[in-house]
Amino acid sequence: MPFDTDQKSYIALRNIISERTRPIIAWVGAGLSVEAGLPSWDGLKELLIEAGRSKARDLTPDDDANRLRDLLISVEREKSPWVAFQQLEQILGPTTYREVIRDALQPSQNAPTPEAYRYLWQLPIRGIFSLNIDGLAARAAVEKSINATEFSASQAGNIMNLLATKRRFVANLHGTVDDVKTWVFTHKELKYLMKSGSYQLLLKSTLSMFTNLFIGMSADDVAVGGHLETLGKLGIEAPSHFWLTSRRDAQTDAWAESAGIRVIRYKDDDGKHGQVREFFEDIIGHVPEEPKEAPPVLLDRGNPGATGELPTPRDMARWDSENARKTLNSHALELVNSAGGEITKEYETFLREYEEAIHRAWFVTHREPNNKLFGYTITGKLTRGAFGNVFTAHDPEGNLVAIKVLLEDIRDESELLKSFRRGVRSMSILRKRGIRGMVGYIEASEIPAFVVMDFIPGANLAQAKSSGGLEEWSDCLKFASQLTGVILSAHRLPERVLHRDLRPANIMLKDFWDGDGQWEVVVLDFDLSWHRGAGSDEKSVLHGSTSAGYLAPEQIEKIASTRHAGVDAYGLGMTFLYLCSGNDPLPGAHQHRDWLERVHAATKEIRAPHWKSIPNRFARLIIGCTRHTQGERNDIAQVSLELHQLWEAELNPDAVTSVELLVEELAIRTDYLANYTWDEDKSSAFREMPNGLRVQLSAQDAEDRISLDIEWMSTGIEERRTLRKNAYEAGNRVKDKLKRYGWTVVNTSYEAGAFLVSANIHSRAIAGDVASNAKQLDDVLSQLRI
Repeated sequence: MPFDTDQKSYIALRNIISERTRPIIAWVGAGLSVEAGLPSWDGLKELLIEAGRSKARDLTPDDDANRLRDLLISVEREKSPWVAFQQLEQILGPTTYREVIRDALQPSQNAPTPEAYRYLWQLPIRGIFSLNIDGLAARAAVEKSINATEFSASQAGNIMNLLATKRRFVANLHGTVDDVKTWVFTHKELKYLMKSGSYQLLLKSTLSMFTNLFIGMSADDVAVGGHLETLGKLGIEAPSHFWLTSRRDAQTDAWAESAGIRVIRYKDDDGKHGQVREFFEDIIGHVPEEPKEAPPVLLDRGNPGATGELPTPRDMARWDSENARKTLNSHALELVNSAGGEITKEYETFLREYEEAIHRAWFVTHREPNNKLFGYTITGKLTRGAFGNVFTAHDPEGNLVAIKVLLEDIRDESELLKSFRRGVRSMSILRKRGIRGMVGYIEASEIPAFVVMDFIPGANLAQAKSSGGLEEWSDCLKFASQLTGVILSAHRLPERVLHRDLRPANIMLKDFWDGDGQWEVVVLDFDLSWHRGAGSDEKSVLHGSTSAGYLAPEQIEKIASTRHAGVDAYGLGMTFLYLCSGNDPLPGAHQHRDWLERVHAATKEIRAPHWKSIPNRFARLIIGCTRHTQGERNDIAQVSLELHQLWEAELNPDAVTSVELLVEELAIRTDYLANYTWDEDKSSAFREMPNGLRVQLSAQDAEDRISLDIEWMSTGIEERRTLRKNAYEAGNRVKDKLKRYGWTVVNTSYEAGAFLVSANIHSRAIAGDVASNAKQLDDVLSQLRI
């Protein structure tokens, strides 16, 4: 029997992966390593107990042996493996305890990597949280040519910093077999880990920002249960986390429900877990189906004045606009409801026959006495766009609202009409879900096509930028962080709402003109939006030449699906560019030859007095968001984390702890490295100079250290007679200075035409005083006189 691909939980996970609306982190348990001949938790416990029995056989007198056997019987009965392992460590002694575990995991050194690990890295996962200490997750990454950084649970703060980058990782939450200090097997070790503030923050961030896939574990596998039982205390809702299991018992359901995890089940009748392979192959090769078209948007409020049969088209054509639209809307709603929400031929015939009356119903003005629209009183015209007009109005209770009335041409353009329907339903979903930062939806209809929204006082991004109000990085990062958070919140909904039209005119800064700096970002205009179940047509509506530059390449030319989070990533990137430069991007600007230079020039227009590397990092965010290939763009959760880090760095530079941020800030403040090149894969800044000198600063996240490599190689123009002596003396001067300033020199080598000095320093020595450390580093590098 094949794997059941019709499970709702499986379909939900598959959609998240195909639409890239949320990055994935995989949690793997002992079940994934069984294929390599490694024991489960129960199997490892039994091996330790057997080692205890062996000890008992060798003990004399008999009283000691019997006492040990009684203790082992007690351990066998202990239901909590955490407690059992702690007792076994005490019974066996630390040496025997360690060696039994190491011997049990020895097969992992030579056994082939289990297939499931390799499949995991084929998914678009950001990293793996491994509850095993066998190293197989990291080995699978190497086999897939993935450069994954490894961490232990004690380095949770470093993993947090890594989440804000594109780098992939393996977090060995229970440690690694070679480092006993990192092991988490006993109740004492687990309790110590759970008390860590940085580990709790890691859990909270991971479960709120990412989709988590649990695999290779069971409901009674406390290896994961011990970590997840704290989720309720942290107040985390987990609507989009999944657990792949063959278990079908009530305990499984209870465990999943309590942890807020959706279960994806597979059958394992022969014990070979063949359906796991089918799960991966289907989800990796999945091509999304086209959903059914959404129904019309009509006001469900009836028409008290409509009695008897519908008047003839000729009679209704003479009615005033307000009465005509109420009667037409009421009849259209009746037709659609009687067809179960479907668009029927009868409905289309009605639209054709009453075309003249519908034309009159479309007449909307703010001039009295014809300034009524379904009971709203139109008071003024705010703006005219390529898609419609926006008016101010008052509802029957006198509340100020905004009403967008689309141009009548929408009736003849099915693509525009479908876009309008998608937009209205997107707004309705966001209102229902209470997403902050999205303009509040009130109601809508398509005879005529209009939508009523909350009125947002303030300035749009274009107005705010032109007023000179966004000239400091603190304001720019506040804006970028809020905007990204709003979009991310919409993506994380079960309906996964994509905006797909992010640009300055569609983003308001509420209360901007108040001048107190307490403005908030509000996103408008959902004409191009999409959400799950919104319909199959995904062609975008093009605006004027000044705004087409914000549309992703796949919105202009069908080169990839537009039902993908990468579309909003592109819009964010181009909006960030406008935030810095105040200029609209041209269509396809990301493919221009001088694109990188233009982005960096734009970010450097904003002064960075507190954290000088912000312009470079913000430029890389823009570039990463606007890559031509959809799958290569930054995921929005990563963008959100990076922006939060930069905002914190700007507001409180002395509190920065991220090793990566410290490395780049140290580099940009050091004269020798100020014009560095950044290696994103290695988190390093380096510079190569014409005299043969190469200096590189790198983040060693796992060790919380910063490394420095200084290499010099002869260019062939130096005086050969004194070269060896000068190189040796320069290397020694550098080494002495480094030691004086607290660096640990780990390697030095000298040759006739070259030398190398490698050193490192704990990041705590740099944090809080980067400027002074940069001056010291300049002093070190000034010794390089060959």
